[in-house]
Amino acid sequence: MSNVGSAETLGHPSTPGRSVNLVGVLEERVGGLVDRYRGAQKSADELRSRLDAAEAEISALHARVEEADRLRGALRERVQVLIEQVCKLEESTPADENGEAPE
Repeated sequence: MSNVGSAETLGHPSTPGRSVNLVGVLEERVGGLVDRYRGAQKSADELRSRLDAAEAEISALHARVEEADRLRGALRERVQVLIEQVCKLEESTPADENGEAPE
């Protein structure tokens, strides 16, 4: 048999005479990765929640813009009708020589 060391501990070349618990190091590193993963998942969930809220707000604003556009179009049509009525009234009213309607 060779003198390599056990599966759990090996001598580290940079620290002669000291052994490293590889299982402990692996557990520590995996534990750190699990913590980082859970933190990343939590951050992702929070960001998804914020994105959902932002999308809902954007949808509400979009609906308001569409309603404002619809109202603006209806108002434009009503104003156009009123302008046409005023023009017809002006045309049908006789004017005197100064461009004024008689009283």
